[in-house]
Amino acid sequence: MAASLTPSPVIGLHVRASVMDGLDSLLPIVQMRRGVPVATVVVKSAPNAGLLSVRTIGAGDPDLLVRRTQEIKSLQKRINWRKKESARNACL
Repeated sequence: MAASLTPSPVIGLHVRASVMDGLDSLLPIVQMRRGVPVATVVVKSAPNAGLLSVRTIGAGDPDLLVRRTQEIKSLQKRINWRKKESARNACL
C-alpha cells in the first residue's frame, strides 16, 4: 500500500509471519495494481532488499556505485574460494 502513496521507489520485503510461509505477505506485493511498481525480493531476505536499495541509489551516485562494484568483486572472490575449498574437501 505504501507504494501507492509515494512516487519514490518501493521494495516489498515479505516475511514469514504465518503458517502460509510468507505467501500471505508476498501476494499483496506482487499483485499491486497497474501503475504502482514495487520491487520485491525473496522471502526472509532483508540483506538483498538493502543491496537492491544501494543499487537503486547508486545508479545516480558514482561513489556509491564504485563501492558497490568493489563489494561485488569481493563477494565473488569469497564464493570462488569456498568453491575451491569444497572441491578440495570432496577429493579427501
